[in-house]
Amino acid sequence: MVYHLPVLASACMTGLAIKPDGQYVDGTLGGGGHSELILGQLGPGGNCVGFDVDPDAHAFAARRLEPFGNRFIPVQANFSRIPESLYRLGIDSVDGILLDLGVSSRQLDNPDKGFTFRSEAPLDLRLDPDRKITAAGVVNTYPEEKLIRIFREYGEEEFARLIARELIRTRQLAPLKTTSDLTACIDRVIFADKRKKTYARIFQALRIEVNEELAVLKTVLEKSLTVLKPGGRLVVISYHSLEDRLVKEFIREEAKTCVCPPGMPVCTCGKTARLKLISRKAIQPSEEEIEANPRARSARLRVAERM
Repeated sequence: MVYHLPVLASACMTGLAIKPDGQYVDGTLGGGGHSELILGQLGPGGNCVGFDVDPDAHAFAARRLEPFGNRFIPVQANFSRIPESLYRLGIDSVDGILLDLGVSSRQLDNPDKGFTFRSEAPLDLRLDPDRKITAAGVVNTYPEEKLIRIFREYGEEEFARLIARELIRTRQLAPLKTTSDLTACIDRVIFADKRKKTYARIFQALRIEVNEELAVLKTVLEKSLTVLKPGGRLVVISYHSLEDRLVKEFIREEAKTCVCPPGMPVCTCGKTARLKLISRKAIQPSEEEIEANPRARSARLRVAERM
């Protein structure tokens, strides 16, 4: 059974510059595809710790990677808890961290999760089933201005106000409970030729809000520097402009050696670079990969090395 195809697999392995006896973290385990590739390049002295907050993904990957024995260590936790979890495992530092920020195909296709507008499902969108807030909670309780902000900031949706107003009007009659309840709202205010892209943007915005994805990403990027060895690699795959922009700006800022105002005759900030850019530009999938795996189309990969 295939959970999902690992995106930009070759570029990820090249970016990690894997050492046979190294220690690596797959911060977004999913179906274990990337972890399997990492483990395939490790010798008896190496290991890979895989994180996933989704219990289904965690269980599936643990079964899939069982042949690698104790070289694979599955951890059911959000990747923002990488340092604490590694400490409990007796691991002080690692040679590489891989973050594949996308939702896996299995999660997208799971009718119980509500991640896609293509099938009828509860308005859930939680990666961690223990989270209290769901997408239904957001659309049924948030005030209009907060909905507008979420749709604009997280979905980059130009019709955010129109959609938010229709949601408010609809929920006054009956709560929105399913994915089709939400798409029906959008249908009433958006022309047919724009609906699919609007669905995608609104579902993305709700998923980011429910899982606090951007805040968690900021946290994990900062924490990654506390556990990466000098020369260790940070490899990140993002799937939308908000994530990619955040990753790009983080790496760029951490690669700077001075942040003094322009015109200062002598550097007084004392800043030292913590990262070195390995990929100057985002690496994108080839046409062949996109044809084999259409969900890789929007992937952007960035690589940096710990100084």
